[in-house]
Amino acid sequence: MTKPFEIIYSQQKSDFIAGRAYANPRFFTTPRQGVTKVYLVGDWPEIRAAYESMGVEVEQIDADEAKRETATSADIGQEAAEDPAAVEIPEDWEGLSWQKLRALAAKVSDDAIINKDGAIEAIRNELSRRRSEEIASNGLTRREMNADLESMGVEVEPALDIEELAELHAEKREGKADGQSQ
Repeated sequence: MTKPFEIIYSQQKSDFIAGRAYANPRFFTTPRQGVTKVYLVGDWPEIRAAYESMGVEVEQIDADEAKRETATSADIGQEAAEDPAAVEIPEDWEGLSWQKLRALAAKVSDDAIINKDGAIEAIRNELSRRRSEEIASNGLTRREMNADLESMGVEVEPALDIEELAELHAEKREGKADGQSQ
């Protein structure tokens, strides 16, 4: 079974839905192959006729309806977003093909992934988020310990292992407590 490929023909300049395929109807010349459903925002009879002649379902929607419905609508094929934290990011992710990189980035980001740089940035942001939420054996996250150390004026080496960070945090906390008790 092939995955549905739906396209939205719209002249909108913003409010794009992550993971959706868009095309500006002004530049339409021929139907795209493999499309299973078309959504038209505006009156574009040549697009409707071209796709319907291929047996592809075409649905007319207005811009307000599209913005209201597409975020959660099964009608536009919006899949339930995966929990980014549950998505496995392989060690060698930077060596993935553009298609696999884009697919991975779309799973971990709500932003539209339009080029390789955007995909890399989305994946790096997710890895950074995960790293900041990493929990040490002391029960604190990397983010919490970094913030506490920063408030004490301690510069932290970003490459520190989580347990090394926990040791540094404990050491500086003890030093602060000793300095306050004297």
